[in-house]
Amino acid sequence: MRVVGNTYKRLLLQLKRYTREHGKRLTSERQNILRYCCDLKMPITVADLIQAAKDEEAHICTQAVYDAVDYLVEAGILQRLMMTSQHVATYALVSERRNRLRLICTECGRVTSFKPLTLTEYFKARAFDNFDMKNYTVYVYGKCKSCRPIKEK
Repeated sequence: MRVVGNTYKRLLLQLKRYTREHGKRLTSERQNILRYCCDLKMPITVADLIQAAKDEEAHICTQAVYDAVDYLVEAGILQRLMMTSQHVATYALVSERRNRLRLICTECGRVTSFKPLTLTEYFKARAFDNFDMKNYTVYVYGKCKSCRPIKEK
């Protein structure tokens, strides 16, 4: 039996609220895709979610997965990170409580995430007129160490 984590419970409440406010239905497919998103290592692709559904024999059609991902993005639960060099979109859960700096390799799609103390201090010191900042995510695109060409001597 699967143990449902706190992240899933919190995001499910957010999804239920969004669904109710927008007069839409909370389908079992959307709930399953949300659960897979919480279970999988970030970043994820639609292919990862399709595979998770197949592994659980959930019988979710491919179009339903794409629709659920779009819905979770619309609801502010998933965030599209980038297209990899293979032109595949990657996604991550939107973090409401944590500030993050994500280094994204444009070649292999690897994402490294960490809490940048210097940026946190900068944003705390920065005065934003008429804006109460709660959190931030910064994306830096480039090539990781494995994908950079070796410099010739």
